[in-house]
Amino acid sequence: MSPLFSQAELSLQKEQLQLKIIEVEDEMEKWQKERDRIKNYTTNEKATVDQHFKELIRDLERQRDEVKAALDQREKIASENIKEIVDELEERAKLLREDKENREQIHQISDSVLFLQEFGALMRNYVPPPSLPTYSVLLEGESMSPSMGLLRDDLLNVCMRHVEKICKADLGRNFIERNHMENGDHRFMMNNYEWNQPDNLKRFSMFLSPKGTAVFYILTAYPSIVRHQSAKVTPQTWKSSKPSVLSHYRPFYVNKGNGATSNEAP
Repeated sequence: MSPLFSQAELSLQKEQLQLKIIEVEDEMEKWQKERDRIKNYTTNEKATVDQHFKELIRDLERQRDEVKAALDQREKIASENIKEIVDELEERAKLLREDKENREQIHQISDSVLFLQEFGALMRNYVPPPSLPTYSVLLEGESMSPSMGLLRDDLLNVCMRHVEKICKADLGRNFIERNHMENGDHRFMMNNYEWNQPDNLKRFSMFLSPKGTAVFYILTAYPSIVRHQSAKVTPQTWKSSKPSVLSHYRPFYVNKGNGATSNEAP
């Protein structure tokens, strides 16, 4: 190989590498912007989640206030009922006190005839005092704890199902998905970050291998490129033990037969 050809090849590869460096740096800048964009997007999404949960909590608080208002209404009705009962009892107590005073007056009459007359008139109109009305106070019955516990469990189960769907289904997909490689460029591997042999080196290998300098050229010019490539192990025979610069060609045979058409191999 001529030095002029090697210099031209090195210049070409330097230009290609410089273009690749610019491409990689542009890609890095793009991904920096993508990271910021994803961060801003996530911040906005979290704000949306906060807003909806605040509205949900506000709606739940309105439902809570509605239940508390129903409790207050029941207490108000009970207070009105108690007031009616107390007023009725006060009226009855007033009548009973009047009957008692009337009897005290009759009891103080000293004239027997007048006493008997007044007592007879009292007994003719006498009505035994009615018994007091009975009421049941339902404080020992069903409380709000079972109903509120059931409500809490139902709401929590519904909320957990929706949150699980959101986290696993809606948010289970990553922001970044790797596309298929374009133009057959497999040098940059995202999984193991191995850099395989570049295409331009493969293209010029046909000029390097006939003179037996391909391996030496690759190792000296691209030591890091081929660091992951394992050398093929050739079985040691009497043929392979001798170095040959023509090993890449098809094997040829030497005629050792008696005739000109003999195909006997050595």
